[in-house]
Amino acid sequence: MIDTADWIIIAASLFISLGIGWWAARKTANNTESYFLAGRDIPRCLLDITAASSVALFRSFKDRA
Repeated sequence: MIDTADWIIIAASLFISLGIGWWAARKTANNTESYFLAGRDIPRCLLDITAASSVALFRSFKDRA
């Protein structure tokens, strides 16, 4: 059975998620390009990690075929 503490944690998680969504929507309401391109300000190391993980994923699927 779900206790009161569990309901409090579920509600808090929901409100935190909604709060983050509301904040992100308000921040990007006028400029969706900035939202999708991260304001064209992504650190180089993050781009490198993303590229490396994409290559690793491709190779893992390629080896299965």
